Order: sequence, then structure tokens, then C-alpha cells
Amino acid sequence: MHLDINTILPYRGGQIEVHNAREDYLFRGQINKLILKDDVLIITLAWITNARGHAQSLRWVRAEVRAHQVKLEEYELIPTQDASLRFQSPSIGELIILSLPGVRVLNPQR
Repeated sequence: MHLDINTILPYRGGQIEVHNAREDYLFRGQINKLILKDDVLIITLAWITNARGHAQSLRWVRAEVRAHQVKLEEYELIPTQDASLRFQSPSIGELIILSLPGVRVLNPQR
């Protein structure tokens, strides 16, 4: 799949989920802005929340709003059955999922 601005723009207003098994973090956030510059996808977030605890007692904790950068040369775009975009980097140990607005929604008020 070719990644260009027309491919990623529909995800504005959706959510991002980032897992990193190596560094042991998981966060979700609302996508506010998407910029594709050279080989870097810059995702600015309206809000972000980090997961705390273990799988059985996972709770979400609000965090500082920030941006996440994806150096596309370090990631593979993984085909999906749904309409999400999934990027995986074995070298970094990270999986990034971009969901369309209204899909896989985490409510920041909870």
C-alpha cells in the first residue's frame, strides 16, 4: 500500500493506539492533525492517555498532549481486515494502529 496524504487524511479525528513491548508502554489518543513530511508521519494529538497496570487491571491515566512521529522507513505497513492502518517495527518493538473516527473509541472522560 502506498502511503500518501490522501491515504492518511481520513484518520484525522480518529484515534491512535501505540504498543511497545520492548519499552513496555501503551497509549491512546485522539488524532488532531496528520502531516506527511518526507518519510516521516507526524501525528498531533488532541489528548493522550497512558495505560497503567496489568492486562486484568488495566486503567487509563491522562497524560500531556503531544505528537508522535513515525519514521516510515523503520515500519512495515501491515494489511488489515478492518479500515485501520497498522504500522509495525520489529527493530523498535512498536505497533501503531490508526483508527478512523468512530471506530475503536476510547472515551477520555472515563
